[in-house]
Amino acid sequence: GDGSTHFIWKKPEDSQVSHYLILSLCLGAMPILIVFIYEESVKRSIKERRKKIYLAYPDMLNKLMILLGAGMSVIRAWEKVTDDYLRKKEREHITSPLYEEMILTANQIHNGYSVVEAIQLFAERVRIKEIRQFAQVISTSWKRGDDHVLVHLGDLHAGSWEIRKKNVGGSGHKAFAAADDDADSGYDHRADTGTDDNDSMKRGGCE
Repeated sequence: GDGSTHFIWKKPEDSQVSHYLILSLCLGAMPILIVFIYEESVKRSIKERRKKIYLAYPDMLNKLMILLGAGMSVIRAWEKVTDDYLRKKEREHITSPLYEEMILTANQIHNGYSVVEAIQLFAERVRIKEIRQFAQVISTSWKRGDDHVLVHLGDLHAGSWEIRKKNVGGSGHKAFAAADDDADSGYDHRADTGTDDNDSMKRGGCE
């Protein structure tokens, strides 16, 4: 009756405090969880990409060696392999990061990069030891006119199947392996052996 205001404080329920605490912890942990999920996704993507590269590596070497043995230059053989991959990709809707990187390399050469520079960039993008060795063989052959490039590639090819088995195994990639089996059943190199090295390819803006 004296006109003053009285405030009454009530102790919050324990369950209500617990809910607030849990909510605060969840909100605080959310950024960490998002970063963790993102990093795990990136790791899985990199691992899958490496597997696909190892899977395609022996077949790519085999195709390249057949074409070089038929008398093509290194660069024309490289282009022929990528051209055939593009046709297979369009027909069967299967992609390979190794061949995609080879296409980029061919485009760079077509657009004015030196062969040695483009091959070096190819190795840097792929970032796999065996591919760096392959790139070194191709680069050295181009610089020095190495007549023994087939021998060097043959040495790499001999160990490539074991490397593929070690890094890929037999599961999860059978579809792509089956799609690329033409390398083992007689790769068609009869066409284009006399084609000029400067022939253009129909890829991404390069006519």
